[in-house]
Amino acid sequence: GSLEIAYASKPILAALKEGTGQGESMAFLRESQPLYVSGEAPGGFRGIPWGADARDVPGLEYVFMHKDVKHYRRTDDKPTLGALRLRDILYSFHNNRFYYAAMSIEPDPVSGDDHFDLLRRAYAEKYGPPKIRETKDAVNYVWAWPAVNIVLIRHRDDTDVEVCYVYTPVLESIEKQKLERAFTELFERAAQKPAADKPSLVEQPAP
Repeated sequence: GSLEIAYASKPILAALKEGTGQGESMAFLRESQPLYVSGEAPGGFRGIPWGADARDVPGLEYVFMHKDVKHYRRTDDKPTLGALRLRDILYSFHNNRFYYAAMSIEPDPVSGDDHFDLLRRAYAEKYGPPKIRETKDAVNYVWAWPAVNIVLIRHRDDTDVEVCYVYTPVLESIEKQKLERAFTELFERAAQKPAADKPSLVEQPAP
């Protein structure tokens, strides 16, 4: 249950990595940098460039909205990823800017294989070794560039496997807005407290 807040200099970490390799041990501090990938970052997803306006993308079908993010499907989408069948593909937009796509993989109807290992090998062959992040709910394989992440997710409680593409500048702007709203609410609640309940910052004289 502990919490840490770490500050790090990216140029110094990069120099450590190039000179001694020691920077790898602190790689979690600069995940948005291309430490774990090779090859060029995807410029979009299925022909839609990152940051594209939803109003300029043909064939979008509105599905639902959740926390200021609108989710769509495409009417002309191919339900396949290579030889694999897809259960669903969702395209997400914030303030009409495209920043997220998620593909759900259909398990093999005969063997029940979720194709996770096949996808892991295919993405590793294309982009290099991923970073593995495990949570109590899922195992995540992450390929990261300065502005794009690809995440292969295997959920622990079922056979669901997802491949997610994330355009991080828009994601970071969403997170910034959430933090700003949270701090605003915090300060507003503090301002509404009676004066007697507020701690004094002025040292009181000893009795």
